[in-house]
Amino acid sequence: MATISLCIQQSPQLGHSHHALRYARAAIANGHQLQQVFFYQAGVLHALASHDSEPHTADWVAFSREHQVPLVVCHTVAEHYGIHAAVKGEQSNLNPAFDAAGLTEFLVALSQSDKVVQFL
Repeated sequence: MATISLCIQQSPQLGHSHHALRYARAAIANGHQLQQVFFYQAGVLHALASHDSEPHTADWVAFSREHQVPLVVCHTVAEHYGIHAAVKGEQSNLNPAFDAAGLTEFLVALSQSDKVVQFL
């Protein structure tokens, strides 16, 4: 079976998030392994802590916990959108279920994947 990395680039408000999640669930059900789900561009908005109760964020968090699939946001793009992890006394507005990382970490995950699927 294949190892897959997902890249989500659309804002959760556009509705494509549920397509990506449906794909992720089907991939797992068919025996594939998900290396990670990487949120890039406006996709980083999934990781706002204030969106905890939003269905798109809650569904991704539940999926991640159930299948041990890391949810990763591009920290540079997240900062552009005003999302930041806790740094030296600052309060974080990054959902704790998401990790902030750079494109280097994404490329490492891609090198360990058989394919990448992007949701633009």
